[in-house]
Amino acid sequence: MVPSRDKRLRREYEGRDKLGGGPNNPRDKDPMEVQNLLAEKRKELSDLCKVGEGLDRIADAQKRAEAAQNALSPEVAERLARMKDH
Repeated sequence: MVPSRDKRLRREYEGRDKLGGGPNNPRDKDPMEVQNLLAEKRKELSDLCKVGEGLDRIADAQKRAEAAQNALSPEVAERLARMKDH
């Protein structure tokens, strides 16, 4: 994972704590809690990337299927060309 993403997630997590104020100061928390949250977010991101890749493959297959379905058969293309010539 890119270090800047870790920093962004850390700032986001700490920012949530600061909004609440009081005992939620990130310095008072167990450092492993932040690390566990980062690991959880990395897993979610990984899962979303896999889902996105799958959706991209499905979209490509649909485009190919539509193109094949809309394509003229050689016989029809030949008849159309003959009609345009006359």
